[in-house]
Amino acid sequence: MAVTTTTIAGTDSLSGSRITINDNFKTLEDALNSVLSAFDIVSGRFDNSLYGSANDILTNGIVVNGTGLVDGITINNGNLNLLVGDVKVANNYGYYIGSLLELDKYDLVETIGPGQYPTWDMRAPGGTSDLVGGLVLPHLTGPGFTAIDTVGATPANGTLVFTDAGPTHTPLKLWWDQGGLIPGGTWWAIGATTL
Repeated sequence: MAVTTTTIAGTDSLSGSRITINDNFKTLEDALNSVLSAFDIVSGRFDNSLYGSANDILTNGIVVNGTGLVDGITINNGNLNLLVGDVKVANNYGYYIGSLLELDKYDLVETIGPGQYPTWDMRAPGGTSDLVGGLVLPHLTGPGFTAIDTVGATPANGTLVFTDAGPTHTPLKLWWDQGGLIPGGTWWAIGATTL
């Protein structure tokens, strides 16, 4: 919203321009009050949720210091929609879904050096037992598994799929790029027995 005031000419008298001056102050007062209706300068809170119809925020970046807060960002309703970019979580922090599911980083310590191998940890927060029941893999039908291109676009080494396809009828298949010294690699059936 643009704020427009009336210019007072140098030849105008103070008494003759009193109405113009008062109107200008009233215009500025109304504009400032509109800003203060969304921004509380005492508490520092910015709340435009009930102000106007296009009450979203457009900016190039937001930094949340989160001092004294449990949650830096809270979404009361709606989705977090990431169009371009990645979700990055710093080391030693996890990604939580609800209170029981956590995707975290666990370090496998190297035996021949001072480093670690970062590894996905899908246990409950804190590694608590008997809270997370397992992992559900997507299902590939026979035609879906057969359609995977293993020549023109070789699967990544270590790709794991759940499927009922193949001559061995084992549900899990693992791609090994040097398995059995077969050029280009092949799928390996992971053996399973009924309980």
